[in-house]
Amino acid sequence: MNVLQLIALAGGMTAAATMENIVITRKTPLPDGRANRIFFNYKKLLGGLPADLISLLQPGDHVLIK
Repeated sequence: MNVLQLIALAGGMTAAATMENIVITRKTPLPDGRANRIFFNYKKLLGGLPADLISLLQPGDHVLIK
């Protein structure tokens, strides 16, 4: 499942959602110990980014849409 599929499964974005600020936090930290975060701009994804740039979610990922 990818981010777009997750959003669709959750019923889509609400009017209050900030579409430019989606953060995926991975369970596994980076090699230097920092949190592994991936930032997404939903509007750019809708604009036609190549499918390979839409990250697949991994078990334990947390997705935050502000």
